[in-house]
Amino acid sequence: MSGRPDRRGAGTLPAVTDLSRARDDFSLGVPDDAAPTTAALRQVLDGAAQVVVVEASPDEVDAPDAARITVSGEGIAELARLLAVVDGGTGDRCRCPGWPTILVRDALGRDVAQWTLHHQTGLRGVGDGDADLRDGAALADWLAARGLTGSHETQQLLAEYEAQEEHRRVAWVRAAPPGLTEAAEAASRQDDDAEERLADLAARLYPDPAERIALLLAWAGFPAHAPPVPGGGTPWYELAPERLLTEMGFRRNHGYGRPG
Repeated sequence: MSGRPDRRGAGTLPAVTDLSRARDDFSLGVPDDAAPTTAALRQVLDGAAQVVVVEASPDEVDAPDAARITVSGEGIAELARLLAVVDGGTGDRCRCPGWPTILVRDALGRDVAQWTLHHQTGLRGVGDGDADLRDGAALADWLAARGLTGSHETQQLLAEYEAQEEHRRVAWVRAAPPGLTEAAEAASRQDDDAEERLADLAARLYPDPAERIALLLAWAGFPAHAPPVPGGGTPWYELAPERLLTEMGFRRNHGYGRPG
């Protein structure tokens, strides 16, 4: 059975979430130091009588205006398939509280698990850290079809951000001095030793320090004329020309290393 959004507040639900725990996320029966797995997640859901999904972070699940749905039976089985994760987890824990919050309850209405989604692509609460969802988009679509549209809207927004960031990254690579495009591509993707290779190639192609400085200065001016990135700031890779210029000054003043 699939639920519809219920905006009546947590007071109408069978049990109140215990937020006094040391961790907001938990799964009874799953050790906190165990790696997240789909099998562990499904073991918890197999014993569930009801799952409540609240479009809020754990500390706001009781908010009266927080949209929520309640599922049971086949709805839980569908959710179990959609919550499949990449076994082993990411080895990390996102600093944000996460949302929506997923409350798993037994037949007596007791909370046996509390999970959160992170960036609509990961799940926390089953084991020692976050785990990537195998299909976050499908889960967002499933929630949206039941009235919880926040995850779907967030995924669309993140996709737009990624497209903007990629457009700017490609523009920065194309703005590289002649002959440095391939090395700039690697640097923009933060490949291992990419900036070292970029510096070596720049020194070989432009052995005259004055010419190299002029070209790097022009490239370093790219951020001032580029469209803003979501959230503001300058991507780390775009500062590569400035770092190369700084390194040139350091090496020139100390008289060793690459020419320049």
